[in-house]
Amino acid sequence: MFRTFKDYLIVLFGTAFSRGLSFLNSVIVARILGPEDFGRFSIFFIVSVLTWIFPQAFDTSYVRFAKTSNSHAEKDKFLRSSIFLKLLYGVFVAVISYPLAMVLATHVFHKPEIKGILIFGLLSGVFQSFLMSIASIFQEKENFTIFAFVYSFYTGLIFVLLLVMVVMQRHFSLANVVLVYFASSVCVGVISLGTLFVKKLKTFMFVNKEFLSKTFSLSKWAFGTNILSSLFPRLDTLFLPRFVEFGLLGIYSAAQQIIMVISVMTGSISSTFLPKACRAVESAKQFAAFRRESLWLAGVINLLVAILFILAPILLPFIFGAQYQLAGRITQILLVGWFVSIFYFPFAGIFYVIDEAPTRFWLEVARFGLAVPLLLFCIPRWGIMGAAIAVSTTLIVNTVLSLVILRAQLKIKKKWYAIN
Repeated sequence: MFRTFKDYLIVLFGTAFSRGLSFLNSVIVARILGPEDFGRFSIFFIVSVLTWIFPQAFDTSYVRFAKTSNSHAEKDKFLRSSIFLKLLYGVFVAVISYPLAMVLATHVFHKPEIKGILIFGLLSGVFQSFLMSIASIFQEKENFTIFAFVYSFYTGLIFVLLLVMVVMQRHFSLANVVLVYFASSVCVGVISLGTLFVKKLKTFMFVNKEFLSKTFSLSKWAFGTNILSSLFPRLDTLFLPRFVEFGLLGIYSAAQQIIMVISVMTGSISSTFLPKACRAVESAKQFAAFRRESLWLAGVINLLVAILFILAPILLPFIFGAQYQLAGRITQILLVGWFVSIFYFPFAGIFYVIDEAPTRFWLEVARFGLAVPLLLFCIPRWGIMGAAIAVSTTLIVNTVLSLVILRAQLKIKKKWYAIN
């Protein structure tokens, strides 16, 4: 348990450092640009993050298969397959970026003026994703110190550049902020790809079909899961521009920055526990230890959630300014759902280990299917408060359903020790 907590704390520190800097970046942008432009920036940021997160399914596949491989040569073949699929993804996003931005700006958000912001967001996410390929190498090795450093590098770079813009003052505008994020993404992506070629891959000319097939077989489900699980925390923000003004969207986005603190903790759980889940189902003793560590960790995190719940109405206006007073109540509603869902996160990777990636995907479909009608029902009636209610309700229902189905799958797979 000591090593598990140590690994988790290392990842948490790196992730928290990254998200903490991201939070400070948002505070800087929100305070200087104001709620309206911050609302526009939030759309750019969400699109960029989603485009970055989706191809992490290929990194998940690499960790899953490399962890059980018998040689460095096999691991490199899985890595080559993962990068190859990620490059295909990048080309696809680049090709559809303009028409997709047109559809989103005109028909989804009903804000045609943000088309350019959306294109930059899509392309930024593509370049960022290659940095995570380097991080996944150290995740598989359970070298979480370097993993944490690589994970936080991009956000640290953005923080430094924003501070430079603050000092220069006259150059701080929405257009320049978006340009800084985009240029940084391109630089990080190109350097990451170059490092992978020189140090590990040499060439993509000899992608092994067998390893590519295995990687794709898991990745297609993990990719779908990533899309839905990544969209869900941002689904409310994607729905809100259709029904509310940018000022209210900016207030809701401020509440989400606090929720990002919880997201840091749950993301660190997933990164730490995926390699450990590969071993957890091998024996009753290892699963018992895995379950015990998972529940203890979830309990500690929820203690912090409870503290945030109490302090949210004070913290939000203090950090963002008096005009963000309503964001405190929004945060409290969202935290209720997160409190319940945290107990599930350590166990989610087991679906991949027992070859039930499709089941996890369909659970995400169910969560998405519940969230959409709830958002459409609640937002027109209660505005940004309704969005928070819909998200929190969905989190609670889906968490209970996921744990029940995981227990049933373990029983079907004859992992009897896992449910005793």
